[in-house]
Amino acid sequence: TDLAAIDQEIFQLGLDTQQGKAFKLAFTKKISLIQGPPGTGKTFIGVAIVKFILQITSRSTTGPIILTCYTNHALDQFLTKITEFTQNVVRIGANSKDPLIEKYSLLNVSQALEVKFNKENGRTFAYLK
Repeated sequence: TDLAAIDQEIFQLGLDTQQGKAFKLAFTKKISLIQGPPGTGKTFIGVAIVKFILQITSRSTTGPIILTCYTNHALDQFLTKITEFTQNVVRIGANSKDPLIEKYSLLNVSQALEVKFNKENGRTFAYLK
């Protein structure tokens, strides 16, 4: 990724030094971990990173983006923001208390896509019907 484009995005987002560093590391390292105390902008930065990835890549070249959060509540907040600009989301795991996010659960998405699950040799595989 073009570092000048990343720096321009950091400027446009108005990120502070630490947030800008986290944003840039997401594009210069294979794995990026953002952590910090409440209110430091973890969700904001994470959403900005996902949005920028989707802006600078074509759909055919963007593989899955895996997001993990410490709590279900944090994941639901993150996904709520992401679904403002893409609905290409699958939430894996249980315990979502947000009805807006529940429609993105693996079960609901798989039913909507008519996915068939088969168990073979102790593994579960999903196939489009």
